[in-house]
Amino acid sequence: MLAWRAWEGQVSLSAAVKIRDAAAKALKYLEKSQGQGGQWIPLWFGNQATLDDENPAYGTAKVLMAMQGPAKKRGMDWLLAAQNRDGGWGGAPEMESSVEETALAVAALAANSEKISDAIERGTHWLFERIQSEEMPASPIGFYFAKLWYFEKLYPLVFTVGALSQVRRLIHLPQTAP
Repeated sequence: MLAWRAWEGQVSLSAAVKIRDAAAKALKYLEKSQGQGGQWIPLWFGNQATLDDENPAYGTAKVLMAMQGPAKKRGMDWLLAAQNRDGGWGGAPEMESSVEETALAVAALAANSEKISDAIERGTHWLFERIQSEEMPASPIGFYFAKLWYFEKLYPLVFTVGALSQVRRLIHLPQTAP
């Protein structure tokens, strides 16, 4: 959906109509696949620390980056409720916080907010603590349905940069030349 939105003004009228139709179908699918609590479960990325190996924090954060409509509020509420006391997020509520899930949650919340909220501030602080302590280990992530767990060293870095970029946009810091 994000890719379609990025191309929306760059394609022919007939392609734009096809994109709008496909996006409407995708939105209906996401609404139907949303859990009763407001979360989304990703097909690929699980968390081996959860009882069912699922990762609703990952799935919900990713869907919220592109979601529209009433299901978005339920997803936002679920993500806010899943934040740990330490300010981070784990794969599911009350699971140990990880860089990956915290960064994705902060990015999703910041992308869908007009101002810094307590949750965004606490999550960003949690990430800054990890950056300053140089403790940004990769968490096991993988194809939960096949139990193929792996550690991707770039995920903590890439996801954190994405989160901080969203927070930066939210607080309107001036851009500096490279």
